[in-house]
Amino acid sequence: MLGQLLDASSPDLSLFSRRGGKLLIWHGWSDTLNPAGASVDYYRQLAAAQPGGLVSLRRFARLFLVPGVSHCAGGPGADGFGAARLASAPDPEHDMLLALVRWVEQGVAPSRIVASKFLDDQPRKGVAFQRPLCPYPEVARYRGTGDRTQASSFSCRAPR
Repeated sequence: MLGQLLDASSPDLSLFSRRGGKLLIWHGWSDTLNPAGASVDYYRQLAAAQPGGLVSLRRFARLFLVPGVSHCAGGPGADGFGAARLASAPDPEHDMLLALVRWVEQGVAPSRIVASKFLDDQPRKGVAFQRPLCPYPEVARYRGTGDRTQASSFSCRAPR
């Protein structure tokens, strides 16, 4: 009964966009409560509703899919990026909320966000590895050289 009020399922974000709104969506690929494919489908619907498709949509909305992360946090993936878990650094490159603030206030859209996996999921123990989160449809790919625990060894690229 409340779905009409609570569900964020309308692909018409034209008013939001015209008013300068910015939207970051993220979803863990290993979420067993809500399938990540639902967020991908919604993002595709948003793109289809834009006169310029995905190019126009990316001017105000980005989707970041997080490999190995469960519902909100947890799992073997890098879940430390300022959402449910702390980021490894309080800056827009590592913290999704700060990336959104920078986008709104300075007009700099996030081209990637570095997510961290902490040892034993405890930030005080240090970083086990980092991965870049890429705006959909891009995915992180290993460059072929460099330390596989460092985000700098990966780049965001179109899927194969």
